[in-house]
Amino acid sequence: MATAGRNRCFAASAPVRSTTAGVLAAVAVSLTPGLASSAAAQEAPGAAASPPPSASVKAEAAPGAKIEDVTNTEPRLEIGISPYIWLPSLTGSITAAGQKADVNATFFDILGDTETVFGLMGAIDFKYDRAVFQIDASWMYAKVEDQEAVGLASRGTLSADLKSNMTWLEFFGGYRFIDERLDRDLESTRRFYLDGIVGGRVTFLDMEDTLTASAVVTLPDGTVLNPGESRTYKPSETWFDPFVGLRMGLDFAPGWSLIVRGDVGGFDVGSDFSWQAAGLVGYRWYHKDWSMALFGGFRALGQDYTNGNFIWDVTTYGPLIGMEFAF
Repeated sequence: MATAGRNRCFAASAPVRSTTAGVLAAVAVSLTPGLASSAAAQEAPGAAASPPPSASVKAEAAPGAKIEDVTNTEPRLEIGISPYIWLPSLTGSITAAGQKADVNATFFDILGDTETVFGLMGAIDFKYDRAVFQIDASWMYAKVEDQEAVGLASRGTLSADLKSNMTWLEFFGGYRFIDERLDRDLESTRRFYLDGIVGGRVTFLDMEDTLTASAVVTLPDGTVLNPGESRTYKPSETWFDPFVGLRMGLDFAPGWSLIVRGDVGGFDVGSDFSWQAAGLVGYRWYHKDWSMALFGGFRALGQDYTNGNFIWDVTTYGPLIGMEFAF
């Protein structure tokens, strides 16, 4: 999430220790991918918020007249830096080397089942006049042990030790088609805006899956494991998903903003189909030459990707919290 900035963000979540549970940890995510910007921003996520109109300008539009700014300011570059934390839950399935793992876990399930999990997340936003840009990056490492593997083994049962590195790098550019005040009082900060965006998301996935047999097991590739024997797979996938979407912002009260974003993509370029949706609410404090916002909300990212016998059909969703520094 974000709203404008210089490259110095990205806050890390602390390591967590616990005990067992599914391939969910192998995908403990914090995408995203993705997403948009601080719902706290006075401007839309993806653009630094502008400070309230100068106190020296106090006017009111004539009844029936179109409400417009009377301040005659030149366009300027606005930058926002937004470190954030996403608390992901997972649903879907992952198939690797013929072994399919169904995933249906809340964030707290993931914490309880994952031996180690940590990550870095942040976004940088730029806005100039009506042009908006954003770069968003999320990285997560997860490790889980003694996970039951349910798959295509012809007989016997398997347990799995899983490690995963997941990275999403997302970028977009767009144009602000609508940017209007909602009040005749030209000192009011109530505003509505709508951005059209086009961009891309790169997903990097590295997994290490060690399968251990508790009885005689025949794997899909014909390998026979006797009790106590193991086989390690190291699937690695990278794919690119183009996307198109909209981002809407509503500054509904002094300091308060609501931001909603949605996009769809994949189009068989990378994923067969991908989608993302987010809603954020936040509050902004203004200082002389900069502002700070706190925001929170909900984000979901779905990806349906297939490459040979590897299938990633997972939706990552959950609350997120963060802050933005805008200049």
